[in-house]
Amino acid sequence: MASIRLVTLTIFGLLLLTPAPAAAQVFGTFSWQMLPYCNVVSLTLVNTPVGFTLQGTDDQCGAVNKAGAFGIASFNTSGNVTANFSIVTAPGGKPVHVSAIISPATGSGTWTDSAGNTGTFALSGATPGLPARPVSAGGLAVASVTAREIAPDAVTGLSVQNGSLTSVDLADAPRATSVEGTQTLALVVGTQTNVRQIVLTAPAAGRVIVNASATVTGNATGNDLAECSLTTGTIVEAGFKTTIGESAALPPGLNFPLGMTRGFVVNPGPFTARLVCRSIGGVVGVLNTAMTAAYFPQ
Repeated sequence: MASIRLVTLTIFGLLLLTPAPAAAQVFGTFSWQMLPYCNVVSLTLVNTPVGFTLQGTDDQCGAVNKAGAFGIASFNTSGNVTANFSIVTAPGGKPVHVSAIISPATGSGTWTDSAGNTGTFALSGATPGLPARPVSAGGLAVASVTAREIAPDAVTGLSVQNGSLTSVDLADAPRATSVEGTQTLALVVGTQTNVRQIVLTAPAAGRVIVNASATVTGNATGNDLAECSLTTGTIVEAGFKTTIGESAALPPGLNFPLGMTRGFVVNPGPFTARLVCRSIGGVVGVLNTAMTAAYFPQ
């Protein structure tokens, strides 16, 4: 091992100090294990007029097919060597970019890749029984592509393969539910009435927007008034209420449209909103209510 490291140091020193020849010149082939995984990359260092190239393979942990590896070695002011190379898996053809920082004194260092993996870059490493280096479906680290990397309207339905997105991929996507139906309720003075309620399960923290509509009728000859709230409780809230009905001596049986909207901050789990009403004058009818709840992630 000591002799290998000495040769490595000598070669890296030559690469650093020797002017680039007119033609490509092979300086040697070296192997590194990408710990904590079983993958071993073997790279041939070649001095060319345009720089120091790396050409070789990833053995894919002894698989029948080896992956191609190609890149560039550069020397840093710190004295370390940066080896940047790309691996194209076989037979899948998934690209992964690797950056290794190597110490000329030991021939080893550290590595990280575009899939989010990292570890020790061990010169001539051969530790058995380790797992293979994980490669994501696109060769990219999880959550590495955000709205910043995607231009507006760059991804449309034509860009998404049918069946490639499942409910798991859309776990915290916006969603909605609704309830409605034929209904006739009489509100009595002093009685809080849960006219209708709706339940929506929030997959994550966010907001729920609730809408409610109904028809309110006056049954006497005047002063038939009701108060209603969209609430998570069971009583009309003083700060979030709508008053509707007849406040003067009008013919009975008049219809008044009721429409309400309110937003709620929610945590993950079932969320229940209610349309609660009460009469504050006379007997008031509430007909055919409908409610809709829509969830939006935070």
